[in-house]
Amino acid sequence: MAGKFELKTSRSGQFHFNLLAGNGQIIMQSEMYDSKASALNGIASIQKNASDDARYERLVTKSDKPYFVLKAGNHQVIGQSQMYESEAGRDNGIESVKKNVPEAKLMDLTIGSGLKDETTDLENLTKIGSIRTFFGGLEKLISDDDHIYFFRGHSNANYELIPSIYRDNGWIKNEDILFKELILRCPTDFDHNESTFQDLVKMQHFSLPTRLLDLTSNPLIALYFATESNSAMNGEVVVFKIPKNEIKYYDSDTVSVIANISRRPAGFSVNQKQLSVDDFNELPEIKFLLHEIKKEKPYFLSLIKKEHLESVICVKPKLNNARIIKQDGAFFLFGISKNKSSPAKIPSKYRITLNNPLIISHDKKEIIRDHLKTLGITRGTIYPDIDNVANFIKETYKTK
Repeated sequence: MAGKFELKTSRSGQFHFNLLAGNGQIIMQSEMYDSKASALNGIASIQKNASDDARYERLVTKSDKPYFVLKAGNHQVIGQSQMYESEAGRDNGIESVKKNVPEAKLMDLTIGSGLKDETTDLENLTKIGSIRTFFGGLEKLISDDDHIYFFRGHSNANYELIPSIYRDNGWIKNEDILFKELILRCPTDFDHNESTFQDLVKMQHFSLPTRLLDLTSNPLIALYFATESNSAMNGEVVVFKIPKNEIKYYDSDTVSVIANISRRPAGFSVNQKQLSVDDFNELPEIKFLLHEIKKEKPYFLSLIKKEHLESVICVKPKLNNARIIKQDGAFFLFGISKNKSSPAKIPSKYRITLNNPLIISHDKKEIIRDHLKTLGITRGTIYPDIDNVANFIKETYKTK
C-alpha cells in the first residue's frame, strides 16, 4: 500500500503535513506554514529531494535519541523524523521515506477542503497559467459591506508572510540604526513626513527593510508581483478579507504605537508577567516608546496597551506617493511577539483559504505578464518612478 501526505490545519490556522508509510505510521513531519500554498510547496520540495541521500542529516538529541531531518538544496529543513531508539531504526526510517515518497498521494484534511475522504494526485493540483484561470480562482469570493479584500503577490510561493526587517538577523537587531542612518544620510527626503509610519512608507519605497508588508486592493497588481521574477519557483497570490472597522488610517494612534517600535533598540521587549495597564506603562522601555510617540503626537496620553504592541494591523497610507496610488497600496504593520526578534502574527481570521490556492505556474509567468501588459499593467505603470519608466521603455523597444 502506497504512502500518503496528510495536509492539516492547526488550531492557530497554520498548515502542516505528515508523511505516512503504507501502514499508516508517521515517518516524517513538516514545520508550520502560514499558507496552504507554502505547505504544498513543502511537499513538492520533499518529492524533489527525498531520493538524494545527501539531503538527509543524521542527528542525535541530547538524550541520545537518533533522528533525521531532510533538507532542501538551500539547506532549509523541510521534514523531520520521529525519535528512534537506535541508529539502525533511524536509517530504516530514511529508507522508508525514500520508498514511500514517489507514490505518495495527498490527503487534504484542511478546513473547508472538502477532501476528507479522498486522496488527490499532487501533480494534478490546479496552477494558474492565465488571467482567465486566475479570475476563476477568485470567483467564489463574496463581497459585503463590512469587509474589504486585499491581495498580496510574490514570485516564490514559499515566501513567508513576514516583513523584510525580519528576513535577516542583522537587520532586526539594528532596526533602529537602519532607521536613523537613512534619515541621517537623506534628510531632505523625510522633511515633510509627519509621523514614523510615513517615514517607514518612504523607507519601504526605497527598499530599506521595514516592519511593513505590502498589500493591494487590486488582484491584478498582486498577480503582476507573483509573476515579476522568472525563477523556477511557482508564484502565489494570497487573499485577505479584513473587517472595515479593523482597518486603520495613517494617522491612527495605534499605528503610531506600533510604527515607533522601529525606533527602539534590539532589547525592546514586552515579555513581562501579567501587569496592570498602569504598571505596564511604568516600565522603562514603555516610557522610552511613549517619548518617541509624543514627538509626533504631543497630545498622546501616557497609555499604551500591551496587546497593540503584539498585533498586526492593516493600514491605509496617505496617497502622497505615486507608487502607492498606482498599486492601490496598503500595508500590514507588524508589532512584536514578546520581543523585537520575533514578529507578531497576522490574525488567522484575515486569511482566506481557497480550495485551490492561487499558485502561479513558474513556466507561465512571462505569458501572464504579456497578458497583463494588454490591460495596462506593466513595470512602468506600477513603478512610476522615472528610472523604472525609462527602463520599461528601453526594454519595450529592444531588438528581440
